[in-house]
Amino acid sequence: MSPFQGFICTLALLGHFRGARSQSNPSVNPCPTGQECTPLTDCFEFVDPNVRIPIIEKDEFPGEIPALPDLETSCPKENEKCCDKLMVDLIEPCEKLPNHQCISFAECSQVRGGRVEVGVRNTDDRCNDLGAVCCNLDVLKSGSNDTADVIPKAPITCGVRKLSLDDREEQFSAGRKDSQFGEWPHMCAIFWIDRTAQKFICGGSLISPEFVLTAAHCTIAYQTKSLLVRCGDSNLQDEREPAKYQESSIRTIVYHPRYNANNLENDFVVIQLEKELNLTEHIGTICLPEEPGDISYTEDQCFASGWGTENLEEEGLFQAQLKHVKLPLIPFRKCENLLRKTSRLSDTFRLHRSFVCAGGVKDEDTCKGDGGGPLVCPSTKYKGRYVQVGITSWGIGCGDEDVPGAYAFVRSGICFIRWTAHCLSAGRVEDYIELGVCKDFLDLERNGFQSELEGVEIALQKSAGDARREVILANMRSALRLQLSLLEKLPNNCDFRG
Repeated sequence: MSPFQGFICTLALLGHFRGARSQSNPSVNPCPTGQECTPLTDCFEFVDPNVRIPIIEKDEFPGEIPALPDLETSCPKENEKCCDKLMVDLIEPCEKLPNHQCISFAECSQVRGGRVEVGVRNTDDRCNDLGAVCCNLDVLKSGSNDTADVIPKAPITCGVRKLSLDDREEQFSAGRKDSQFGEWPHMCAIFWIDRTAQKFICGGSLISPEFVLTAAHCTIAYQTKSLLVRCGDSNLQDEREPAKYQESSIRTIVYHPRYNANNLENDFVVIQLEKELNLTEHIGTICLPEEPGDISYTEDQCFASGWGTENLEEEGLFQAQLKHVKLPLIPFRKCENLLRKTSRLSDTFRLHRSFVCAGGVKDEDTCKGDGGGPLVCPSTKYKGRYVQVGITSWGIGCGDEDVPGAYAFVRSGICFIRWTAHCLSAGRVEDYIELGVCKDFLDLERNGFQSELEGVEIALQKSAGDARREVILANMRSALRLQLSLLEKLPNNCDFRG
């Protein structure tokens, strides 16, 4: 049974509504009890824990889901709506925390005695700048002055795209195109196996000979022993390809502790293969960001690949031939605003920081069957390499103009990915996946959960006598405790080398 079954609905409460300070006349409140007129940029609407966000997972199409209800529009100012004011004190901006500042992850770290230490506070929404973290300056000041720069080594050849000479001139052309055999050596397919057949369910990417990265929503409904990973294939139905693919059963599946099945936040899974794959000309690894603030890639020449269909009307879940499509990355706030304009999401929808957006170009998009596959962009640090920036997660339809798709943002989950691979392999993956600043991932996450639980307890005390708030906050506390229990189930007997 999946570790998430039985409490997935409760997790929907997290991250969906953040209270806002009213800028209206406090003596006149046109809103229902428990709400107040709030600028749309600060408003989080309440989401019933039993209602899924109306999005389309890009591995299966779950059918019609009712759109979220619009908020009341009786506020005097045009840019305000009635918004739940529940969570006023839970997520203070970084600048209001003592001795904290929004800076890059790299700046919020230093080397002490050969060990990288960071002062990051758990901060999905405390900093507005992409790549910035809310840094505890006291942690940095308390260190010694004998700091040294961490100079990353070039990874073993990863992120290579292999093209014939005839096709190199068209490598950045638009449209969804058939991929050549071995063009994307990191591309893998994940199958569900029953007694009579194999069923394709998702894509994935090879990040070392032992580990595959995919989307949590792809595997959450399946038992580990029923899944198979195949890498080095191009046409899933043609056995006459130039070289043989490699397959492996799965030893372990590790979910991001903050994965939320209702809105797909933190849609990350690290798969440990039962046997290591042999790297060949047509089977290779993809490069990963070096740390959460790493932006050393080109944003307008990215590619997503997969075996998915080209539109929702097409029969079946996938196509036999691997395809790829060129997609530009879309700035976070622009993407959020574009998604708000769709019929399925209201104008108070808030995109979570664990997503990055791409696409929004007519008929150029990922679609059903592409879930879990990689979104890669050219590296600006290593010529001729690609870096995985996203994991195909969800969208509103497929291929509509000005409707970008949402991808799990690999930079957001990079420390979970690196830490998990190192822990499970006792450091064997160092040549492919450096641990770097991510060694303290487990401790930082644990501290973050404790901080959030303390915030909920404070809010509960302030809400005494307000039955509605007490119920919601109690549910949030339960959900946080459940997620914390998932965190504690992560492998923690790590034998990191070096």
